[in-house]
Amino acid sequence: MRSQFERLHSTIKRITVQPVVRSVTMPTDHGAPGVLSRPTARLAKRPRDLFELWKEYEFGIGGVKPAKLFNEKERGKAKFVFCFRLKFWVLVEGMLKRGHTSDTAIDAIYLKYRRSKSVTAILTLLRHGKPQRNEF
Repeated sequence: MRSQFERLHSTIKRITVQPVVRSVTMPTDHGAPGVLSRPTARLAKRPRDLFELWKEYEFGIGGVKPAKLFNEKERGKAKFVFCFRLKFWVLVEGMLKRGHTSDTAIDAIYLKYRRSKSVTAILTLLRHGKPQRNEF
């Protein structure tokens, strides 16, 4: 009996630490039953940290369309902000292709540019400086 509880506990513990984003689309009523609205394409005004910035790109925040799925017109509406964040998103995607997880990739960026700096300061440093090939 005890081994079953230990196995159940380890399974639950493993599930809880897995990085999963469950997005729930809230149905909106436009007069017709069963009609859902499309998610809007907006970027967050002030993301708290780089993890939230990555979540915005990959999954979207608060029912908003993920930034990686923006079409040309939607990217154009938020052109400056999108381009300002694009360098970070490309850097993390490159690190993912090399075998990092998103969390370890962002931690490596924080390690280089210090966690005490704001998101804007880190994005500015990424924008003006070119990371070396083996840096991340």
